[in-house]
Amino acid sequence: LAMIAQRQANPNAIATNVFNRLIYGDAHILSKSITGDEDSVNALTISDLKEYYQRAFSPRAASWNIAGDITQEEAIKSLNAIAAKWQGEPVIIPDYKLGDGSGSKLFQILRLEKGYTYGAYSFFMPRVVNGLFIASSSVQSMFTLESVVLFDEILESYSRNFSSLDLTTTRDALIRSNAGKFETLASLRAMLGEISSFNLPVDYVKQEEELATTLTLDQAKAVFDKYICAKEILYVVVGDARTQFGRLKDAGMGEPILLDKEGNEVKK
Repeated sequence: LAMIAQRQANPNAIATNVFNRLIYGDAHILSKSITGDEDSVNALTISDLKEYYQRAFSPRAASWNIAGDITQEEAIKSLNAIAAKWQGEPVIIPDYKLGDGSGSKLFQILRLEKGYTYGAYSFFMPRVVNGLFIASSSVQSMFTLESVVLFDEILESYSRNFSSLDLTTTRDALIRSNAGKFETLASLRAMLGEISSFNLPVDYVKQEEELATTLTLDQAKAVFDKYICAKEILYVVVGDARTQFGRLKDAGMGEPILLDKEGNEVKK
């Protein structure tokens, strides 16, 4: 309950909750915060927790990702005791130059050139179901309109202005970042998690690098055109509506809709 109260006062958390509700709709599980709300948490009973454990926790839906000085045979042997006691039923269960880091276009323009924010980023969120493309920033309130307009302009022109140099920079950054996946036990476990979650081949990093080295400029632009559609992007702005809501009408992106912290429309 304390965490829920903190999130209700956090602009980034509010933006995430409202964004998920608008993207997925109230009927979809991904529109709900994993922390729940005050009513759902207060209504929980010990019987609810036990029933959920029996229904959702199963060794048939679990994956064990182990990194370290251990053989496959030793790892399997160490899990035999758990396997014997734990029974269960089956359970159904190219962005670098745009917004990935301080060298990206969003970061350079919104922070370094304009000084509106400490950082601006974008990323693709991989999921077993449909993933999302997300671009975000925390900006000074007085520059809300200007920042929204810049996001729209950058996203709309990104594919058109993407150059051969940008492709080389992106390719090199990808290969360098992949090296970090082998540096620590935590990064190795994270890589194993990706393999098990998305059913990837064990050499997917090598295959990813080979794909990057053969990617052409036209192919890269085709990917951007397919997955970054500026005119279809949903903008969620959290801030001082008294001073900023009226200004957003000048963004030229349609009539803004005023919502409360839960994502419900506020009637004027």
